[in-house]
Amino acid sequence: QYLAIHSPVFAKIFFGDSAQKGKEEVKIKGVAYEEFVELLNMIYPGCSPISATSLPRIMKLTDRFRMKDALRKAHLFLDSNADVDEDKKLLFSTPFNMLKRMMADTPKLFSARSQFSNVI
Repeated sequence: QYLAIHSPVFAKIFFGDSAQKGKEEVKIKGVAYEEFVELLNMIYPGCSPISATSLPRIMKLTDRFRMKDALRKAHLFLDSNADVDEDKKLLFSTPFNMLKRMMADTPKLFSARSQFSNVI
């Protein structure tokens, strides 16, 4: 349940109409065990914080599983950590900031679309 609270992807897997719903074990393709443990350590209270080493994997997984709060934590770490040089900050943040901007523009797109609904 904890993963489902943090991720709509896991919510669908565990409680939606997924083929894996109700299974005791869920296989997640393309994720190494160690990477997933890093992700769990980040979201569970009192566990390991993000490190400069784990940051790329954490950002990839938080984006893949649409974990907004975890991605926000990764961005905060990225913005405030002196151990990550500027080149890496730009490299890590660019794809995820694009997603953030797209999400922020979504209401504007729907608003603009409704203005043209009579034309179409």
